[in-house]
Amino acid sequence: MSERIRGNAWKIKWNTWSKKAFERAKQENKLVLLSLAGVWCHWCHVMDETTYSDEEIINLINENFIPIRVDVDERPDISERYNFGGFPTFAFLTYEGDVITGGTYVPPAQFKEILKEIIELSKKGDIKDLIASSVSKKSEIRKGNPNEKIIWDVVDILISYFDEGYGGFGIEPKFPFPDAMLFLENMYGITKKNGFNVMIKKTLDGMLNGIYDEIEGGFFRYSVTRDWKNPHYEKMLETNANLLLCYSYYYFLSGEIKYKEVVDKTANYLLKNLRDKDTGLFYSSQDA
Repeated sequence: MSERIRGNAWKIKWNTWSKKAFERAKQENKLVLLSLAGVWCHWCHVMDETTYSDEEIINLINENFIPIRVDVDERPDISERYNFGGFPTFAFLTYEGDVITGGTYVPPAQFKEILKEIIELSKKGDIKDLIASSVSKKSEIRKGNPNEKIIWDVVDILISYFDEGYGGFGIEPKFPFPDAMLFLENMYGITKKNGFNVMIKKTLDGMLNGIYDEIEGGFFRYSVTRDWKNPHYEKMLETNANLLLCYSYYYFLSGEIKYKEVVDKTANYLLKNLRDKDTGLFYSSQDA
């Protein structure tokens, strides 16, 4: 919980992620309210200074939940498991760590309604039904083996979300999704189908014209707008490392020198700005 808590959000009796906190939730028959945040995250700061600083919300949380705060850079494993698609994330959990519901940033008035609804369900005993439903769904998950049909199903999904105007996937906000890009690059390398090449090039060039830092090198985290032109200026180690792979692979596939220049400049940025000279380790992010 090393990221700085802003506003009056410190009045919430935050716990660290620990066995003790979940045991307390069981003993007191309360749900866990998990907050995922990062020091670089603008909307995390906003939620701290507004929603989590509201006195009524502070009292509702302290009286009815076991609040846990997690720094997503320190515990990426927890972030990956409970992230609701962005930061900040809030999630209501059982004492066994099962998710009941959650979301991302919400303003104070809306969050009060969410808290009161969860509290009311808990008093009625309906939470037990939700927990049972959660456990039931989890038990229905079956292991599967990847096959060619699944691969082409993924292709169809990516095509359906592809932004033909600006590249990337979805409308806005626009995130890089390097895993999707690497998948498409692998498909292009195997099949040589030009449709894959069109999607890759459109996206890589779109990012270069928007979220790429032409001065220092490296990529900003995302763009507020679909054209990549309105970036949030924090830079993430994980995003840049994965995009380094994307642009390296596409340079290998295309031979276009401009992609090599991006790779070199991004690698230099990571070594110069995010690498600790004393330890040789890398920082997880650079704030906006």
